[in-house]
Amino acid sequence: TNGRATSLTAHALLGKVYLYQDKFDEAASILEPLIGLYSLPGDPQSTFLKGGENGPESVYEIQHTKESNWWDWGYVPQGTEGNFGVIHHGIRGYVGQVYQSGWSFNVPTKDLYDAFPEGDKRRDASILDIVKWAADTGAEYGEGYEHTGYFNHKYIPRAGESSAQQELNFGNAITIREGDTLLEAKLTNGEQDIMMAVRSGKAIRFPEEKVRSMGRNASGVRAITVDSENDEVVGMVVVKEGDGFDVMVVSEQGYGKRSALEDYRITNRGGKGVKTITVTEKTGELVSLKAVTDEDDLMIITKKGTMIRMGVDTLRVMGRATQGVRLISLRKGDEIASIAKVPASEEEEEIEGVEGAEATEGSTEAAAPESTEESTTTEE
Repeated sequence: TNGRATSLTAHALLGKVYLYQDKFDEAASILEPLIGLYSLPGDPQSTFLKGGENGPESVYEIQHTKESNWWDWGYVPQGTEGNFGVIHHGIRGYVGQVYQSGWSFNVPTKDLYDAFPEGDKRRDASILDIVKWAADTGAEYGEGYEHTGYFNHKYIPRAGESSAQQELNFGNAITIREGDTLLEAKLTNGEQDIMMAVRSGKAIRFPEEKVRSMGRNASGVRAITVDSENDEVVGMVVVKEGDGFDVMVVSEQGYGKRSALEDYRITNRGGKGVKTITVTEKTGELVSLKAVTDEDDLMIITKKGTMIRMGVDTLRVMGRATQGVRLISLRKGDEIASIAKVPASEEEEEIEGVEGAEATEGSTEAAAPESTEESTTTEE
């Protein structure tokens, strides 16, 4: 059958409802089964083209048809052929290659275009600079309502994809996709610092006052700049000097490190951050960032089902740019799937071969936290 609606779609839709209701624990639980099952395409623009329909990152996709009727202002209900929305994003009076004209509504702003770093593939996949495009190709266009010079690239109608009125053509509407991920939501008091970390091993710390108050439906502002299209944010914490928190990071091959908050200087938002762990082939990339104290335990779960619990108080504070210590020894082909911070257990259970950790039945090896410390002297 055509389309992309599965039981995981139901999980995703219910998860969005929970997020809207501020039920974050319920959202995390219902969305957990989706993690790791979808992937981003090599070309970010392909997701929104006809050839990318029902692709690897599509969780819920509404099937549109190119066999739309000619638009009839008297037709009720209006737009029920499904793909009517693209006419709003089209370029008014357009004559040229690739695209088809439309009404020039819902246009992006220059501020949004400039928010992308130069050379970022996501910018050109998301936004069309019509002035540059016209200069490069000889295309002609008219200026519509609140013209900015930019258009929502992914929804501009393409030429030759409709058997009827060209402005109504387009492929499927992707309602939920892997790239649209809410990673963290935190309550703040207006006087705290925000920390975020990315897979490549860097983290940034900036005052929350650098993020202005905005509406719930706003897309937000850039907090950290990633160096490549394969990098991504793995976590966010809210901290404040003097609150007693340390910074805990864990890599996908089971290495981790606890560092003092003071090791992370306060900067402006939007920077590339500083090194928070030395990423090597042995450690793997960063997968988790937590704010911890001695009163916390870490629950570490691997993709093959091994789980351990260890006290944060068993991990000594180390330098920010070190590689860290091995927290768990993984089976061949296994990786860390999830990290959770929980209150320290009142009951201590000693597992043979493990210091400061509890292991579930069937789990194999957890390493003594101080057994394999390695460090570098490079600071960034």
